[in-house]
Amino acid sequence: MTAGTTRESLGAAMPRSVFEAPLFRGLDARAQREIEAASTLRRVPAGEALYREGDRGETLLVVVEGEVELGRERRADGARAVIRRVMAGEVFGEEVTVLAQRQATARVTLPGAVVEIPVHLFRRAAVRSGRAELADKLERTLRRSAARDLLATIELAADLGPENLEALLDAVTFQTIERGHSVYRQGDPSTAMFFVADGMVQLQTEEDERVRVRAYLVRGDFFGDEELETATPRLASAIASGPSTVLSVPARVVRHIASRDADLFARLRRVALGAGERQRDVVAKAAAGATQHVFRDLYRLSIARSLLVIDLESCVRCGQCAWACADLYGTSRLVRRGDKVKSTVSTGDDGFDVFRMGSEALAQAPAKPAARTEPRSLLLPSSCQHCENPSCMVDCPTGAIGKDPSGEVFIRDALCTGCGACARACPWQNIQMAPRPAGTAKPPGMPAEDLAVKCDLCRSYERGPACVQVCPTSSIFRVDPSAELGELADLFGGRALTTPAAHAPVRTKIPALPAVAGATIAAAGAALWGLDMQARGNASPGRGTA
Repeated sequence: MTAGTTRESLGAAMPRSVFEAPLFRGLDARAQREIEAASTLRRVPAGEALYREGDRGETLLVVVEGEVELGRERRADGARAVIRRVMAGEVFGEEVTVLAQRQATARVTLPGAVVEIPVHLFRRAAVRSGRAELADKLERTLRRSAARDLLATIELAADLGPENLEALLDAVTFQTIERGHSVYRQGDPSTAMFFVADGMVQLQTEEDERVRVRAYLVRGDFFGDEELETATPRLASAIASGPSTVLSVPARVVRHIASRDADLFARLRRVALGAGERQRDVVAKAAAGATQHVFRDLYRLSIARSLLVIDLESCVRCGQCAWACADLYGTSRLVRRGDKVKSTVSTGDDGFDVFRMGSEALAQAPAKPAARTEPRSLLLPSSCQHCENPSCMVDCPTGAIGKDPSGEVFIRDALCTGCGACARACPWQNIQMAPRPAGTAKPPGMPAEDLAVKCDLCRSYERGPACVQVCPTSSIFRVDPSAELGELADLFGGRALTTPAAHAPVRTKIPALPAVAGATIAAAGAALWGLDMQARGNASPGRGTA
């Protein structure tokens, strides 16, 4: 919290202007009391960031005094794009009703105060007010506002005009797609156009019983418009690479808007052409190491915030890293098996990767300009990668798994019942169930013979990860792959899923397949990167041991 910012519980002192906001009108006295009891008043100076794009969100906010600006960074050039300005009496942060992350950065432009209301409490209070129709209406209002803010960052919406934008918002619905499940399949009727609100969607075709990935789409991209224009069945399948949320606009609405805006589809193609040129530049650089660039599961790399890697070109296979981990914890939390990739790595100005230094040294180190190594052969061993939105944390029934402000995911032994839900939820098998050591705290009244264990970056040790400290050749280190692995940084502008696109999606031509929209890897690039998949919607990672 920035100096000058203060927080205070409201109790019964909720500013009346909050309940005069359109969203809260109609709540009964009981609902208002429940919201008052759980809300916080935050007094903020100008320049304060109330939250940042990519932060986990759990509250709605209402401006009581002053003004707040919502903005996002463009993935293409890093410039800030203003979504809207929020004045006194207006609500913001509505995206938390459908998405886990903040979609923009909220910065105070005029000093004042905001009220923070836990979204789960707001929902409960609305339902308990005894009017289900009111709760439904409020939920629709929140989702509409969230959709408006998302569409505001896409060039398509900026060119639609108010009437067409309202028609779009009236018809849009949110859909949540689980990892590996389809939005639609190749050959399906074309019934809607889609926008990616969160996560990642891959477009893929089946050829000779093999699945070939044609494009990746991330937050802010759209797809499915091409077949609507040509009135043809789906030419590719759209599969969620990870848990994803998409906005769906029915075909009849898109065609209705196109009937009033004759240049709509042509404008999309023109805008996408320029973005496609930029994307092809990235692909051309990656093509030089064609068969080596096997990013078999791009989604995994995109959501990881602290990915353990071993430089196979300097590793001497001594095993000190695994032994040090086992010595500290009884069971090694590092398994030297996993995907292999070849990539450049961002380094400090002395050519030594700053993530090899350990957390304490890194915190004290002076900032160094980024540089890149020559392409290195890297192993991604089985070790917790501290995901942006951890599946393990969501599935834990007791709240034993937490995430600290720095993004480190950890397990509270005293709350772990050993049920194994987290281990089953991790898509990459980075959590093990091990016998609970004698003397370890456990939930009262529970046998809890097993304990979930995983890498927590040695959070109890000041020097940081033991595996990093003991490596005699500095071959093991952690990176934020979206920023530190060269090809991903180029492809996603330095932040794969937490810096959404503010420009129109890319569309690239694929042989025997019309153009597809999105911030994509071109078809040629996908083939060069070795992205042939062996099973529908799932990657087949190359395996190996160090």
